[in-house]
Amino acid sequence: MSEIDEKEIKRRFEVISQFEPSPEVTAHNLERARESLIERTTDWQKRQQNIWRIIMKSKMTKFAAAAVVIISVFISIHYLGGSVDGTNVAWADVMGQISSFRPYACTHTVHDEGAPIRSYRLMRFSLTQRRQIHSNGRISVFDLSIPKSLTLIPEKKHAIERTYDFPPASDPDVFRIAKSMQNMSYGEGGVQEIGLREIEGHVTKGFRSKDKYNDLTVWADVQTKLPVRLEVIHVGRGRKIIISEFEFDMDFDEALFSTTAPEGYTVEKIGKEEIARWTKIAQGTTEEDFVEGLRALAVFLDGQFPPEIELRALQTTLREYIEQNNLSESEIEERLAPVSEKWTKAIWYINKLRGEMEVSDFHYAGEGVKLGDSDTPVIWWLPKDSQTYRVIYGDLNVRDMAPENLPR
Repeated sequence: MSEIDEKEIKRRFEVISQFEPSPEVTAHNLERARESLIERTTDWQKRQQNIWRIIMKSKMTKFAAAAVVIISVFISIHYLGGSVDGTNVAWADVMGQISSFRPYACTHTVHDEGAPIRSYRLMRFSLTQRRQIHSNGRISVFDLSIPKSLTLIPEKKHAIERTYDFPPASDPDVFRIAKSMQNMSYGEGGVQEIGLREIEGHVTKGFRSKDKYNDLTVWADVQTKLPVRLEVIHVGRGRKIIISEFEFDMDFDEALFSTTAPEGYTVEKIGKEEIARWTKIAQGTTEEDFVEGLRALAVFLDGQFPPEIELRALQTTLREYIEQNNLSESEIEERLAPVSEKWTKAIWYINKLRGEMEVSDFHYAGEGVKLGDSDTPVIWWLPKDSQTYRVIYGDLNVRDMAPENLPR
């Protein structure tokens, strides 16, 4: 029996994002995705719903959702273990303001190279409890002291409660991130003052520090000494995180951070054993799984690679192909099944590349390329500490290539 069996198909991850213009597709990808199937009256409209329903019930989408939830728990910034004119504001003043935790809210905006920008509003109740609110209305609550999480889909009155198999932990919040700067080395100068800047109506002073993993800048209000904006660049990984729009000393209702579904919601419970199983499958994925996922997609699309491989763009490509070829529901299910399983593993491997494997310059260029084209690269990335790129060609052979030989 396949590692990914029929049990997972029955999981109701409702993750369609048919109308959002700026989807999430990487570590937190599907937090912004949602199911938005509305009752239609015409036969054509009903067919649209059926196509989306089949695609969204596939293993590809369900396991991508599972991957994202797990990643959202485990992936963090893990390498980080006065006067109005600002002239008298020192880093020590900022440190004094953040020496103790204070409840706050802020906006996280993540820029991943080659992926759409994603953003969410974060409410931090404690060092172990947070609530994230996404533009599509979906809500995620994490309590790492238990540890559990809750996903709410308000428009469907559906909730997913998850229990994780790892010890209680605390999150790397912005206070800890900022305080870590004093342990980072910026040449011989430690934390560097980089001047004044107006941000969100505040006169701020910038402080910057970096090491081989992160380049971190804090812009602090020259009057309150509190952070106004943090900028984190993961060196060599193509990721930039901006944390902004702060509100400090918030009087939150503790009930907002409960990981138990509110009354009136249908509840799906996912235990630690099942999540551990998904994690094991994800950790075991290989470059070969990635190649086979690409092959499955191209075969489904009559020998053409899709224009994009980020999940929501790919869903749109599949839907358009199904409509253009007037496939019946039985044909869709029969042909999509092998794609779903193989591309699911490919998604896990992509997450590994961008996460623990720390590759950079991840680039997909498959649009217009036909399966079997031995001369045209489809995708490439630079492995950590490597002088050459890994390149997958249209015939799905994988080669190493010097940077100067890459397509321009």
